Amino acid sequence: MKNLYTDSYRRHCGIIALLILAVCSSSPAQVNSNKDYDQIKTILRQYQATIEKLDTTGSAQLFASESKIFEQGGDEGSFLHYAAHHLAPELGEFESFKFSNYKVNVTIDLPYAFAEETYNYTIKLKKIRFRFIASERLHPF
Repeated sequence: MKNLYTDSYRRHCGIIALLILAVCSSSPAQVNSNKDYDQIKTILRQYQATIEKLDTTGSAQLFASESKIFEQGGDEGSFLHYAAHHLAPELGEFESFKFSNYKVNVTIDLPYAFAEETYNYTIKLKKIRFRFIASERLHPF
């Protein structure tokens, strides 16, 4: 069995609104400038680079201090809490994490901005561990 996991992922990022709130112009006349869209896309690329280098150091600066992270319907708390208790330990299990076929659609509606990202990712695990569950089937975790 290979220790490679490939999947595609599509997410609607309401939390990105808080992440990018600081970069949006406050003047309605400037709200849809290419500069605003480019700044938002730059922040998203910086976060992607954080994931690909498997290191969350410095990534909190990409998030507003009052931001909250929701993953699979669950409230993970602030980004600092999420990074320390969820993301960093998870990334520690990976040998590599690579994004491909990335597309983003940004909508600015002050005071918020929303991003819809579509991409594929490939994860190579450091090692595969198995456990038995009640069904007595072998499941990776």
